[in-house]
Amino acid sequence: MGSVTPANAIFMTLFGLQPQGTNDIVNQAWTRSDEKKAQAKGEEVFIREMRRAFQARDNKDYNQADQYESRAYHALRVSGYPQEDYPKAMSAAAKDYEDMIVRSSRDYYLKNVDTNRQPAADDAYLRFLRTYNKGQ
Repeated sequence: MGSVTPANAIFMTLFGLQPQGTNDIVNQAWTRSDEKKAQAKGEEVFIREMRRAFQARDNKDYNQADQYESRAYHALRVSGYPQEDYPKAMSAAAKDYEDMIVRSSRDYYLKNVDTNRQPAADDAYLRFLRTYNKGQ
C-alpha cells in the first residue's frame, strides 16, 4: 500500500473508498474463509457417502456402494479439498466402521469368487490387510 495524500484521504473518505491493497487483503481473507468452509462441507459429504458405501458393501450391494463411493470422492474434488488430506478424510469416515469394512472386504475377496479371479482377489485382500494393519 502506497502513501495517501491528505487530499486523496479526504476524497476516499467522502466516497467510501479504500486503497487497493486493503481491498486485496480483505478479499484474500474472505476467499480463504470460503475455501475452508467449502472443504469442511466436502469432507462432511465424503464421510456420509463413504459410510453409506461401507454399509452397501456389507449388504453385498456392490453397484450401489460404487455409486456412493464415486459421490464421496466427487464431493472432495469439487470442494477443493487438498488431495494430500484424502487419507485423513477416509480415516474419519472409517472411524467406528472398521469391523464392517474388514467383514465386507473379506466377503468380497474370499467368498464365492470365480476361479479365474481368485488369484487377483487373494492378492487384493492381502494388500487390503497390509494397508489396514498399517493404520492400526
